[in-house]
Amino acid sequence: MDPVRRKSSVAQAWLTLRGLIGLVRSDAATEATWNTEEGLQYSRANQLALQSLTAQPEVAPLIRERYQSDSFCVERLLQCPAGSLGHAFATRMTEEQLDPNFYRKVPVVDDASYIILRLRQCHDIWHVVTGFGTDEVGEISLKAFEMAQARRPVAAIIVAQFILKAVLKAPATLPSLFDAIVAGYQMGKTAKPFLAQRWEDGWDKPVSLWRAELGLGPVRAGA
Repeated sequence: MDPVRRKSSVAQAWLTLRGLIGLVRSDAATEATWNTEEGLQYSRANQLALQSLTAQPEVAPLIRERYQSDSFCVERLLQCPAGSLGHAFATRMTEEQLDPNFYRKVPVVDDASYIILRLRQCHDIWHVVTGFGTDEVGEISLKAFEMAQARRPVAAIIVAQFILKAVLKAPATLPSLFDAIVAGYQMGKTAKPFLAQRWEDGWDKPVSLWRAELGLGPVRAGA
């Protein structure tokens, strides 16, 4: 291995280790997730996931185009029709005091870095369309959904981290946690590819229509 490539591999390994330590400690979990994600982007597991995505005829065009968002303007999206994706997205961001542009930016230099950026941009959109909340149960459901849809190792690691945390600190929550994981994974297996969607071109489309077109039923009560 040449020195430059060896240095890059060491840097990736160190970033992954930092991320994993942060996830285990459960402090700065968002930063830890980003570190783990970026550290694993050239791993064998991630390359296999990427091959799976680029082989999907619905997803491949967006990867080639590098289709992505500019920054989200919540005020403008609140002007979308009631019930639309844009309005639902902006309403959730406002009610939960979330910043849709909070995600860490990464330079898009190849397919792997594009997928990282695109998934970060769409994370909160996926919450709205799937109906999964932003509490712990909703987050684990969405990560299980992502496992089924994108096969990314970081999603599997986060699911495993949630399970380990429950085993050690709250074993009584394990049944509901497993239910959430199964629900998210099954939905991800049956839904059409979310990474193939040009969400930003359809802000005015009703969420119910998005869900119908993607093979999802009505949002579950309490989701």
